[in-house]
Formats: sequence, C-alpha cells, structure tokens
Amino acid sequence: MPNKAIRNLLLGTAISCGSYSINATANEAGQLLELPLEDLMQIKVVSTTRTALNLWKAPATVNLYNAQDIREMGFKTLYNLLNTVAGVQTYNASVGRQRAWFRGAQSEFNSKIALFIDGVPYRNLRGGFPMDMALPIDMVKSVEIVRGPGSTLYGTNALSGSIHILTYSPAELGSQTQLKAEVGNNDSYGGVIQYSHVSEAAGFSLEARDWKSDGYSSERDRAGQPLLGLSTPQELQSVRAKGSFLNDRLILAASTSQFDFHTPYKGVFRPKDIADYDTQLSAQYRDTFSDNIDLDFLAYYKRVKSNEEETNTHFYGSGKVRSFSHEFFQEETELIGTQPYLTWNINPQNQLLLGADIQHERVLSNLAIPLTTNYAEDGTHGDPVEDIVDWSGRKTSTQRLALYAQHTLNFNDGLTSLTTGWRHDKVERLKAENSIRIGLTQDVNANWFGKLLYGTAFREPSFVEYLRIDDGSIAPESETMKTAELQLGYRTDKQLSTLTFFSNRYDNYIERDNTGAIGTENFRNTGRRQMKGFEFESRISLSNQLKIFFNADYLDTHDDELDISLPFLAHHHFSAGINYWLPVLQGKFNSNLYVRNSGAREDFDSSIVVAPGGYTRPSSYSDGYNVLNADMEYHAQYANGQEFTLALDIKNLLNQRYYDRNLPISGFRGVYHDKSYSVWDSQAPSRTVMLELEYRWK
Repeated sequence: MPNKAIRNLLLGTAISCGSYSINATANEAGQLLELPLEDLMQIKVVSTTRTALNLWKAPATVNLYNAQDIREMGFKTLYNLLNTVAGVQTYNASVGRQRAWFRGAQSEFNSKIALFIDGVPYRNLRGGFPMDMALPIDMVKSVEIVRGPGSTLYGTNALSGSIHILTYSPAELGSQTQLKAEVGNNDSYGGVIQYSHVSEAAGFSLEARDWKSDGYSSERDRAGQPLLGLSTPQELQSVRAKGSFLNDRLILAASTSQFDFHTPYKGVFRPKDIADYDTQLSAQYRDTFSDNIDLDFLAYYKRVKSNEEETNTHFYGSGKVRSFSHEFFQEETELIGTQPYLTWNINPQNQLLLGADIQHERVLSNLAIPLTTNYAEDGTHGDPVEDIVDWSGRKTSTQRLALYAQHTLNFNDGLTSLTTGWRHDKVERLKAENSIRIGLTQDVNANWFGKLLYGTAFREPSFVEYLRIDDGSIAPESETMKTAELQLGYRTDKQLSTLTFFSNRYDNYIERDNTGAIGTENFRNTGRRQMKGFEFESRISLSNQLKIFFNADYLDTHDDELDISLPFLAHHHFSAGINYWLPVLQGKFNSNLYVRNSGAREDFDSSIVVAPGGYTRPSSYSDGYNVLNADMEYHAQYANGQEFTLALDIKNLLNQRYYDRNLPISGFRGVYHDKSYSVWDSQAPSRTVMLELEYRWK
C-alpha cells in the first residue's frame, strides 16, 4: 500500500474513531497491564506444546514477555527485547539491519530462528526476518522466546530457537479506542491508532501506525576513518485488522506494511536504499468436540518483497570520478500454508496432539541489475554498461508436507510430566527429515523443579542458498542440530529463577563464499561445530512496588574441523534491572533502569588485517561494553473507563560508544584461514530518547 494511502487511512480512522459512540466492555488488555508479579507468573505459555502451560511445566527453555513487561521496559522492537535474554547475542549488520544468534548458532542472514506472528511463519528470500522498526512489538499481547530446537512442532528454521508474537483479539481488547503519539531525538515521530468494537455477533479491531525517523548517526569505521554525519533515515506505515465471529471461534486477520530505510552501506560513497513490503492474511478456527477433543485450523497467505538500490562511486587519485555504478535488487516470495491439528485430552494424565503442516513457497522475483558508467580523468564517460549476474532472474518453488505427533503423560500425582514428540518433514529437493523431542519436567516440591530436555532440529537451505550458486554446482543440504538441556529452577509467589545447562552439536553448517567474480555467490556445507554453556535467569518481587531481574550466560564454542573457537562471539553476557513504582494522583509512576553487558568477542590477533586494502583493524572493536537504559512512565485509570499514559524511554543513557563487527567477505568459515575481516565495522546506535503520550477510552 502506498505511503499516501496509508496516511489517508490513518487520518480517516482517527476521525471515525473520534466520533464513534463506544459502549464500555470488560477490557482484558487493560487488566493485563496492571498485574503484580505473582499474577503475571501464572500466565501460561503456549509455544512449547501448542497447549497452555505454566513456565515451569513447559518442556523447553522459554521466556514470556507480556504487554506489561514490554511497556514497562520500553521495548519498541524485537531487537530491544532480545538484548535482555540470556543466551542471545545481537548485533547491527552493515546493511542497517539487526541480527541475533541463539546459543552461538551463527547466521549471516538470521535464518536459524523461526519467527511466527499469530502462528503464521515469517521469512524472506534469505530465510530471515526484521528486528528493527519494521517489526514493532509495543502494541502486541505477548512475545515468547524459545531457546533450543523446535522443529518437532515448527519444522524448518527452528534450528536454534523460535520466536512467537501474539496480537490481541477483538474480544481481549473489548470496545475501546486508543491513540498513541510519540516523538524523539533524531527527528523521530509517529502515531498509532487502535480501535476495537465487540458485539454479541462479532468483534472487530483495527490498528494503524505511521512512524518516521532520521535514524541514528552512522559513525562507521573504514580503516580507522570515522564517517561522521551520515544518518540512517527510516519510515514505517502499517495497518493490521482482525475480525472475530462465532463466539471468537473464527478469527480473520489481515495486515500490510511498508518500511523504508537508508544506510551508508560499506562507506560514504556506497549508500543503499531499501523498501520492504509485507502482506499477511490468515484465518483461524478453533472448536471443541465432545468434552476432550479440540480442533485448531490455521490457513494463511504471506507475501514479502524487498527493493534495494545501491550506488557505488570510485575515484582517481586526483579525486575525480573514475566509475559510478547503480545496482537494483528485488527479492519477493510468497508462502501459502495450512496447519490443522487436534488436541485429544484422553484423561487427566494423557494428552495427545496430532497435526499436519502443508506449505507451498515460491520465488516471485529474484533480480540483480547492476549498471556501471566509466569515466575518463577528463570527466568524459560512455553509456552505462550492465554487468552479468548469473543468478539474476532465477526462480524456484518448494512444496512441504509434515506430519507430527506429541504425547504428554502426567504421573506421580501430577508432579512429573513426560513429553515426547516426533515430526516427519518431506521437503522438495531434499531428503526427508525426522525431528524428535523428549522433555521430562519434575516438581521436586512446592518450590523446586527441574527439566531434562533433548531435541533435534533442521534448517533447509533458504532460496538464496538454492539460487545463488554457479551453474553445475551442488546445492547444499539441510543443517542439523542436536541439543541436550538440563534446567534447575526455584519458584515462589514472588520469584522465578532458573539455571540451564545446554550442549549443542551442529552439523552441515552452510557457508557463503562470494570471493569470486561479480555474479558468483556459492554456498556449501562444512563440518561440525559444538556449543556448550549455561544460562541463569531470575525475576524477583522484593515488595509490591519493587521488582528486579538478573540474567547471565556463558558460551564455549569449537569448530571441530579447524580446531578453533568460533569468531565474533562473546563468551559471556549479563543483563540486570530494577523496576519501582509508587502511587501518584489517580495513577502510578513507574521507573525502570537496566543494563546489558557483552564480554569481549572472540578475535584473532591484537591487530587484524582487513580486506580489501590491507588496512589494520583496531582490536578495540571487539571489546566488551555496557549499555544502560532507562524508562519512566505515569499511568492513570479513571472511573469512566478512560486511561492516560505518559512515558519517557531512553536507550543507551550514557551514550556508550561500542562497535558491532561486520561479516568477513568470504563467509564465516573462510575468514579462519587468512584471518581477515571486511573493512566496514560499524558503531552501534548512540543515545536515543522517545517521549510517548497514550490515551484510551471505552
């Protein structure tokens, strides 16, 4: 949808919402925002088994962030949230996008984590997904983060973990209107309109967003030369709608968005402009047959497109232009799928889940059009010449069929649960994959509990890894992962603490090699890797008004074939925070302060040669760092159903200067032998400040 059309829809919605007479109903969303910790700990996760379970009973290592957590900590994006999760390492890539690795499972395109929005999988041509403002999470119901293999339920890409974002249904919102305005530094501003109406026959909700920012100043390193004054402007327009029918058994949903951003990709004279388009349609039907059989049926359509334009200028020694190139890239995929499954509660001790997953995914566009104009030193030039890119225009499609079964047995008076699962995936062009999981949970007493977990997972090659190989080259096979986990936990009404030990064995890692001529970009399977470590997480309510959290992790990695530790990874992280609120007037003032830390990332030498050019890359770019964040909020509720919120969110409060390393030119593994990086390391975002005003009425 064009920018102007979305803005007109936002304006029209605001006018209609402002003039509509709304009948007050129970507002589950508003109630959730005010729950104390002891009540929040009773909220159940659904991603680990597709059934609602308490965190300590779920057969997985899972984190739940509900609307209150997201609001109190000022999370605007998934990237902000993941920065506080143990076992997760994040970084800003040179193309202006953000990445995350779970438990050391590296990926250039963020393709080893499965992302689902209301059950619908999200992935682009590269198998990745956005983590910046293209995917805001400040208005969602909850986010569940699962570390460890998830292919038994979710198939490909759930290699090192999965992320599940749930949005509110109309019934959960009730009949209400919500307006939100936000303004910040870097000339950032935006607004959100959320409207919902519920009657006896049906419910309807609409959310529309408009957001724009000059972005943070991109102070990038190019062989020690800072590139000052280059910003990363961004713009987002999105609309999301839901309708509920048949007493909320049938939910229809639709969303569309456009996200534009600019980045000084690989230097001053090589900027890149990217426009991402996302469309999603889904229908979900849930019903109960007899007293013990539940049916869940999800059908969806997903379309993702990215247009990229990149320019590159080269100069003579005199400073005059030698050549100018303009490259246009377009990547577009569509995904159609359906997921029916049955939950059969055989008796209080036995539950059986049977399901299928059918998908058809295809490439609609895969273009690369580079045009180069060569200049003589006197300024004369010829016509633009198109370079040859072997893979440009290639298309393909993939059919997937999966069947899965999961059984949960509760015994020992309900203190012990054993979950076993099996899934068979048949993917076109690849050998069939069988994924298994075993999860044993044990309540030792009213406070102590334990989990023993084992699972396998796979990631099929993305479309990029299929298509961008030389003619005659063998396409890579699927990557596989085996993970064993042991978790010990302690819980009370005021505390939840866990200590998790894990061991990953990772085979057939897919490496990219684009060291050849223009138009070549091969991918191949390499040897085995091992990642071991532990994760500690704790949330404690010291009083009704004071909460703290502390998360820490340690990671040890090894490449068995090359006998070295994996580069670019830190061995330890921690995050810690304190939340305090006090009553003020007709509401409460909430303050939140938290720090995230990264240890030094694995490097090769004190100074490293970077390529191209043979410059020296300072080792300080791999040093550890601490980033302090602060959030303050005043929230008031009035007797007539009105709510008012004023919030101030400050990320990187102390303006800490630190660097995110860039990818090596020859792929992760190729860099091991010559110990050379690409030249474009980047400074991570500096201080950002956002002021938000929100008003809700029924």
